[in-house]
Amino acid sequence: MKEDPAWTSCSRTSRYLLSGFVVTIEISVLAFLGALLIGTIVAILRISPIALRRAPRSGEQSAECH
Repeated sequence: MKEDPAWTSCSRTSRYLLSGFVVTIEISVLAFLGALLIGTIVAILRISPIALRRAPRSGEQSAECH
């Protein structure tokens, strides 16, 4: 029985496709963890009792501007 060239090509490239899929999942997980870490740090700084650590909120005006 003769092998179908389409399946032979697919079997050769499947390991590259699987490798690319694994890398994509790894990058997604790392991006999620990085965003979680940065978001947590920003949230902690926003509720900080020390005024210098709090970032001014966009659109919020200080009392001196009124």
